[in-house]
Amino acid sequence: MNKGRKTAFTASLVAMAWASCSQAQAQTTTAPADGTAAAEPAAEAIVVSGYRLQNQRSISAKRNADTISEFVTADDAGQNPDYNIADALRRVPGVSAVFDEDEGRYAAVRGLNPDYTLVTFNGLQLASSDQASRRVLIEQVPASAVARMEVVKSLTPAHDGNAIGGLVDLQTRSAFDTNGTYLAGQALVGYYDSNNVPGKGAPSYRADATLTTRFGPDDVFGIMLTGSYMERTRDQERLIIASNSYFTASGVAATDPLNQDVTSVPNGGLFLNYALNSKRWGGSGALEYKPDGNFYASLYYGRYTQDDDETRYSVTLTPASTPVITGPNTGSVATASATINTSQFVISKPVDVAQARIEWDNDQTSIKLGGSLSQSRWDEIGPGASFSSGNRSQIGYSYDTTGVPTYSFNDPAYFSNTANYNFTSASSSDFNVREQVRAVKGDVRHSLDSMWQIGAGAAYKSAERTVDREAPSWTSSTPRTLDQFDRTESYTPPYGTAPLPMVDRELFWDYLYGNPGAFTQAQRGNSALTGDYRFKEDVTAIYGLVEARGDRFHFIGGGRYEWTDVNVDRYALVNGIIDPVADANDYGDFLPSALISYDLTPAFKLRAAYSRSLGRPNQTDLAGGETRTETAGIVNVSRPNPTLKPRRADNFDISAEYYFAGNSGILSAGVFHKNIKDEIFRGVTQVVDGPLTYVFSEPQNLESAKLTGLELSAVMNSLPFLPPALSGLGVSVNYTIIKTDAAIVMANGTRRDVDQLIDQPKHMFNASVFYKDSWFEGRVSYSRPGVSYQALSTASPLQDLLYQPFNQLDAQIRIKLTDQVQFVAEGRNLLGESRDTRYAVYDEVREINQHGRGFWAGLSFRY
Repeated sequence: MNKGRKTAFTASLVAMAWASCSQAQAQTTTAPADGTAAAEPAAEAIVVSGYRLQNQRSISAKRNADTISEFVTADDAGQNPDYNIADALRRVPGVSAVFDEDEGRYAAVRGLNPDYTLVTFNGLQLASSDQASRRVLIEQVPASAVARMEVVKSLTPAHDGNAIGGLVDLQTRSAFDTNGTYLAGQALVGYYDSNNVPGKGAPSYRADATLTTRFGPDDVFGIMLTGSYMERTRDQERLIIASNSYFTASGVAATDPLNQDVTSVPNGGLFLNYALNSKRWGGSGALEYKPDGNFYASLYYGRYTQDDDETRYSVTLTPASTPVITGPNTGSVATASATINTSQFVISKPVDVAQARIEWDNDQTSIKLGGSLSQSRWDEIGPGASFSSGNRSQIGYSYDTTGVPTYSFNDPAYFSNTANYNFTSASSSDFNVREQVRAVKGDVRHSLDSMWQIGAGAAYKSAERTVDREAPSWTSSTPRTLDQFDRTESYTPPYGTAPLPMVDRELFWDYLYGNPGAFTQAQRGNSALTGDYRFKEDVTAIYGLVEARGDRFHFIGGGRYEWTDVNVDRYALVNGIIDPVADANDYGDFLPSALISYDLTPAFKLRAAYSRSLGRPNQTDLAGGETRTETAGIVNVSRPNPTLKPRRADNFDISAEYYFAGNSGILSAGVFHKNIKDEIFRGVTQVVDGPLTYVFSEPQNLESAKLTGLELSAVMNSLPFLPPALSGLGVSVNYTIIKTDAAIVMANGTRRDVDQLIDQPKHMFNASVFYKDSWFEGRVSYSRPGVSYQALSTASPLQDLLYQPFNQLDAQIRIKLTDQVQFVAEGRNLLGESRDTRYAVYDEVREINQHGRGFWAGLSFRY
């Protein structure tokens, strides 16, 4: 954050602090004398009362929480153009979303990447089908599907310990949240201004609805139903520079570019442009029973799916001659080749959740029991066809990397002529990832007297993941040129100077399947199995705690013990021969924690917390393929490491929270520190066994990391210093800064210090301004995550990649048409920002990723 932004932020906090004091003096309604939060409004009032009441509910939940936590209600998320859970969560302090193109796919807490964040559903772990890690895919779950999202930053013994970054709990709706029948929903039509790439240019649609009602004698039974559908059509235009070469002032290739005065030259480029059609649909239902205030039981089932269909048109430029450098950012390549590829990616990502819960409380003893079965899949097929020009002087080009890089071809007409490209191969990248999580837990609390309470519990979860990959491929001995399968539309990307040659995907594959004798399919080799594995992890936990609650303080302390058993079935390719391999590992961890809060005044709360938590290794570090090759007595082994230990962290938190009267606003500041041990990097070790020397390349527990952060947040539902005409104006702002002391282990075994981890912004800033009167509501939201690493290379710092700051401005207006119906209009990414990455050392462009703006309009209703 630059000096101007820091000054603006400080000024905002000072103004809000002054305004809050003025408001506290002017308010006639005060918080209860015992320091507890004011009673929450009825849940059914949220929809009609807008942003202010949503803020009050989130603030009230934070105030009453036993932990240091943040909250977002589903209706609050719906007031922003946020398509899913990850997008909604990035609005709260200390949370960022890791994006897949134009929307959040994962949630990251306190700057740590999503591998360190545990996502639960009503307190029980949610399955995920991410291809390479534990991070939980939540892009397919709409924000409207849950009643509340809780981000737990300080764990108690009752929480799952596998959450170094934090824990995100998604809490479902209930028929007992409201009195009587509740029906709400919305339907909108959308338009994206990124629609230049040839493909389906249809409007986008979005709709969701929620119904809850109670029935039976004295309304003791409840039913909850939700449903949603969303279809988006948009384009994406990307330029990727996969690597650079470095030259001295005399035009000679640099031998030590990190320590020489060099000029960077892009090694060609990849033009990657595609049309996307994404369908997201699902629903949930619950049957509930609540005969009185002491007993509650429910059965829940939900299924949410995202189906993507992408057609990707790519051109890969590869230089075939030494570049001629004409300036710091300009030059030319006399000869080059171009490879034309068109691929289709058909992806389905369903997640299913079935749960049963029972709660009983007689005011002295309470019991909670829960069981969950969740399953997540990632099914993908990716057929593609490639054509190549070969090395040609006509494909040679001049480049200019100033701003958005551009490439100008020596002969643009030759480049665009599809007759100049010969068929090389066709292939398909097909794989299936399936994860199933079975979880049960039980919690008991018993009050000893008016102050002291004891608690105990047990939990068991079993996560099983299977990965199956196939990569069929075809070649042809008969020469074929691209003009036989030409997609005739003319399209020039923003960074190109000539229309791209493009393959008509359907025409090509219809021809291949209709003429199988004209192509030769490669035999499936043993290496195809090296990407397949079965992973099973069983975790058993018990915990005990002591809780004390007084008029002004609250304490929770205790410990949790978790036993972890890992079993892996995988394959090893040994000198061309495939062998099945079975591995196992187990370990145990004691996880102590303590948290205390103290009310200095009814409005001013202090909290302090300590906890120890885990970060279990990713599945691909424990499972996956292994290869062994022997040359002249040296056996090189590349493999996973099922004996890895988990990362372990000691976490410290302090926070101060000032609450305005009636929970109408909050000022909060928090400091956290994390000391993470046994961080995982790929290392190399040598073992001599008789005449053979084994060189093992495998993940190892090699390093540590320390993070210290500051979180500031302010919410004001009104600004009393403004004139009465602006009494409906409010603001929300938060800022997080994180300092990191860490190291990575390089491929040669040396240690390199870094000041950020992957996916960890140093700075995160969010701000919203909202307004409401009798018939109009509006909100403008701004989000800016700072620079973060996309990749930290263990080969050379020259290959480190940085995500650039992304300034996202979103807006929404709601106009009251009747007491039940509103007109809604939304805009997303109104600044038209692209998501870009750059090389860290010399600040060269690595990727320009343009996906445009999104606009929605429609109606919302509530009865």
